[in-house]
Amino acid sequence: MDHILRSKVNIDPFRHVIYRFLPVTFIGVETDINFKANIYQLLVRLKTKIDSKKRLILVGFELLFLEQLVKLQSYIEILIVVDETLSSETVERINYNIPYGVNAGIMQIPVLPGPLGPTESMMIAIGFDGGSNYALIPESTRSILNFYLPNYYFGEVILLDPADITCLDRPEKGWVTVNKSIMFTQHLKPMS
Repeated sequence: MDHILRSKVNIDPFRHVIYRFLPVTFIGVETDINFKANIYQLLVRLKTKIDSKKRLILVGFELLFLEQLVKLQSYIEILIVVDETLSSETVERINYNIPYGVNAGIMQIPVLPGPLGPTESMMIAIGFDGGSNYALIPESTRSILNFYLPNYYFGEVILLDPADITCLDRPEKGWVTVNKSIMFTQHLKPMS
């Protein structure tokens, strides 16, 4: 389980002490970012593309994304892909928490669904800009993308970045940096 410490002041000088004595996996500066509104804005920009596909593959479970997709009134089939480290109980809980009105199913890798070609599907992952053409994504997201790309899926892979910030801090437990141009075909950030 991730433990996040948020602060409104710069705690960089104390970072090493915090990591040593507190069960924290990520330290971030408290912001006024409205993730729900930003995800909705990104989905509105993608609506035409989403509606042209049969299936949207959501890499990792992101409840805010699913809630905003319901507001968008897009009735695409959603395949939520999670990594193999989750227990069956956790997968069951995720399935139970899928918002009403979403046509979604859950699948753990290494199981493969039907066709995943570029005309039928598009893949979306949530992450953050890491600067210098890198993205900060959950480790499980990288694991899933590494499983699918390029052997089983060769269509669009879009990085949705709900925060208009760049995360230059070193990745903590559970987070990794990846080269955006290798992993993603498009990176969408909120418009100011």
